[in-house]
Amino acid sequence: MKKLLYLFLLLPYLVQSQITIGGQRATYRNPNPQPIKIQVSEAPKTSADHFSDLQKTLNNISASASANSNANRSASDAAMINATAEEMRNNYSKISTDKLINNDGTYKAIVIENVSGWASKKNLETITEILNTSKKYKFYRKYKDIQENMRGSDKILYFSFTREAVSYSKITNIIVRNSQNKIIYDVIHRNKSHIEMLKPFTSSYTFDKEMVIKKLKELKELEELELISKEEYDSYVQKYKSIILKGF
Repeated sequence: MKKLLYLFLLLPYLVQSQITIGGQRATYRNPNPQPIKIQVSEAPKTSADHFSDLQKTLNNISASASANSNANRSASDAAMINATAEEMRNNYSKISTDKLINNDGTYKAIVIENVSGWASKKNLETITEILNTSKKYKFYRKYKDIQENMRGSDKILYFSFTREAVSYSKITNIIVRNSQNKIIYDVIHRNKSHIEMLKPFTSSYTFDKEMVIKKLKELKELEELELISKEEYDSYVQKYKSIILKGF
């Protein structure tokens, strides 16, 4: 292709011809040489060329979209992590009924009666693992697993667990009943781990100084509201006084 282009460029000079007249060589020149215009154009694209261009365009679009998607995903992930961290700071436990505390040894076994709500299957697996490895109570995953001679025993606790997801928070309600179907433990946990929530069923569950002081403050408020008498409040103070003064 390049050789052909050079040939066209030199053509005006090659119009000069050598002729022989009487034994002498003479040069013939064209008296009216015409300028030669040369136009070079690209060869028409084939279907393969068009396909290659299309593929490049699609690759560029995909790369751009991927970059934007990664940037958006990173921003979204960061926002979710921050929101989750903020929610997790808001955690608490609210006990409405607690007849388990200071009663270690009263009950011998615990059976799961119900696990429901958010991620119930995963929660059941986690609860089973924790309670099954604890030596505080004999653990039964289902009522039918209880030995015949133990069924209906007043030494068995019946455990129910319901968990709901509210935004990034997890709200859990644990209710435990005795063999007479009376609630002896009822608590709501917000953003607490399974180990924390199940602690009363895996380790010693007795009043410590902080718990007693908190309890007496609550009882004092009840006395001021005249929901309990001063005598009732004083009886609680005497009951737990030794715990508060222990170590003094």
